[in-house]
Amino acid sequence: MTPKEQMSFADQLAESLRKAIRSGQFAPGSKLPGERKLSQYYGVCRATVVSALEKLETENLIKKIPARGNFVLDRSIPPRILLVWPGEELGKADKPETTFSFFEFYRGMLHEAANCNTEISTVCVPEGLSGKALERCIARIDAFDSIVFPAHQLLELRRHFCGRKTLVAKYSFITPPSPGERAHISLITTDYVLAFRRFAERIRRAGHGELTILTPAPNAWFRERARVLRTAAEESGLSAEDIVCPPERFADILPELRGKQIFFNHTNTLNLFYHACLMAGLLPGRDMILTSMCSGETLSGLIPPPSYIRIPNYETGRKAFQLAWKQSPPQLVAVPAEFVE
Repeated sequence: MTPKEQMSFADQLAESLRKAIRSGQFAPGSKLPGERKLSQYYGVCRATVVSALEKLETENLIKKIPARGNFVLDRSIPPRILLVWPGEELGKADKPETTFSFFEFYRGMLHEAANCNTEISTVCVPEGLSGKALERCIARIDAFDSIVFPAHQLLELRRHFCGRKTLVAKYSFITPPSPGERAHISLITTDYVLAFRRFAERIRRAGHGELTILTPAPNAWFRERARVLRTAAEESGLSAEDIVCPPERFADILPELRGKQIFFNHTNTLNLFYHACLMAGLLPGRDMILTSMCSGETLSGLIPPPSYIRIPNYETGRKAFQLAWKQSPPQLVAVPAEFVE
């Protein structure tokens, strides 16, 4: 059986139309024959034609205009790219660490936009929009060709554009898109697992057999990250324990942490942990070994500085722009995290 015979009728029709568009048989801006004419010419049912045209629209080769028909898009015009920012104000989110990671992502997009001599538009979208406010927001976003979502909180919003726009989403394993959405969205994620494994292997090679994962709050994100790290540690031959402790109780648990290898599951409370150590006469690096996550380019200002796993949000933003600019088919791109001593 040849590859073409293995393709569905809709795929074969989409491929024929795709070649006709790229060869110039259908010029940019021209209207394709109607669904009934295509059905008669190719000898397929109308549902097959509709399916084929939907594939071409997903690839941004054509644009369906209600009551008018399907038109070939002008590929010489660069796509208009929109970054959907969570919150009511640019640069302002619910949590400082979230804002910082978004800015790193945004800086990466701006870097690539400058290389392409183009601009990125932004729109702020508060959570919980509904009714007329949601309709107005969707109408604004719908004017763009490629849409980038840097936050999983915007999952509900991006469902309005699946299959019609080029979508790029920063992926969090806490709220994975459905299989149907994955067929329409390019996902950018950080390969935490590889960084966790390298971190655990370093600990084992240094002669340690245990790892303590210190978490300030028992929310879903921390629990899932701790689970992934615990699995990586156990695969490396380490035993791992979880301790959930809010910052106001750090002083109470310091005696039991002395001499341990600690992974700190929240970067922004490190200053409070260092302060608690200072008050107790302990010194990270001497009385305990501390490693943390870091959303930015570096982790500085703490003496002695801890080692950390760097989440490359800047690089993630660059990759997101590249996918949006090229209007690539949906795919998963994993950007490797880095363990820094």
